[in-house]
Amino acid sequence: GKMISDRIDPVLEMQMAVGVDEMSWDDWDSNSYVWQSGAEARQDPALATEFLQKVLDFRVEVRKMVDGLIQAHPMEWPIKKDSFWWVIMMGIEHERIHLETSSVIHRQAELSKVQPVGAFPVCDQGRFHPDPNSVAAQSMPPNRLLPVPAGTTRLGRAWEDTKIYGWDNEFGREQHRQVPAFNASEY
Repeated sequence: GKMISDRIDPVLEMQMAVGVDEMSWDDWDSNSYVWQSGAEARQDPALATEFLQKVLDFRVEVRKMVDGLIQAHPMEWPIKKDSFWWVIMMGIEHERIHLETSSVIHRQAELSKVQPVGAFPVCDQGRFHPDPNSVAAQSMPPNRLLPVPAGTTRLGRAWEDTKIYGWDNEFGREQHRQVPAFNASEY
């Protein structure tokens, strides 16, 4: 987006541009990564800890830079694809996708591998209340399936005159498809 001119850590920036869910086209040379494999980290925990701290420090510096950019750019409406705010929206949505992916991975893991984290306390409200006979637990409405009638949905949309944010794969040739009736959870 050409929003910044100074780099924080070019090596880490290049590594993180590939990410953890890379495709074959951007992952031809895994030997050039600066992070250790799990086996290497277990072999040299001090080096792994040092690298992790470097990544955490990098994230702090990126956050400071992004916060400064947000403060320096007045909000503009509508947010257009070449706008600074489009980049910010993409970052927010991208973070949400990683949180969603992580939650799926955690749900698939063996319970013995999942550890509680103080920053994310176990929910003790509603049906998760420690006493299943409590008013809080008993007052939760059941999550039922609601019918959604058959209909037509749109896939794709034009870049021109778009008034709402979207990922690049949402744009392009607009198509309309028939969707059969289905059920979806209420909550």
